Amino acid sequence: EGSWDKYNEIISSVPRDDQVIVGNYLPQPETCPAGLTGHFCSTDPDASLFSHPPATIVRTVTKGQFLSKRNDIAAAGFSPSRAARLIVVGGGSVNNTLLTLISNVFGMDVYRMSSGNAAARGAALLAYADVKGVESMRELVRRTEIELVAKTDLSEHEKYCGLRETYVKLQEKCMKSRDM
Repeated sequence: EGSWDKYNEIISSVPRDDQVIVGNYLPQPETCPAGLTGHFCSTDPDASLFSHPPATIVRTVTKGQFLSKRNDIAAAGFSPSRAARLIVVGGGSVNNTLLTLISNVFGMDVYRMSSGNAAARGAALLAYADVKGVESMRELVRRTEIELVAKTDLSEHEKYCGLRETYVKLQEKCMKSRDM
């Protein structure tokens, strides 16, 4: 349907304490570890992710995507910090429900650039950092107008921290199934 309002209605209909279902949906090879594609769910090894109610699928897939990204950056040596800023750009950056979920998964307050063309500006900042160094880029970012759009709910964040190991095991299971 393409509506953020409908998406918010669906994702909000699943209780936030329904944290036991951790899913991994990998639709495209470029978003998958080692070319792994398919869908997987950790709650029932014999059931497809799509055997759950639609609203649970939406929340599970969304939550899984953010847990995946959090694990990817942790594997790269970055540790999310309450002192750091998570700046979002792109179409999803207008959805406060989505931004709240991102904030809770990463444990970081989420900011959005106030000006237009944020994705292009972000790419330019990365290019600048490559040429002038990260500290120079940080100074430019400090001068960029951003607005706080989601504050972390620490109790929710703790729930997601508890799911990290579950998600890592799920990814390992997916990799093993690919190697069979």
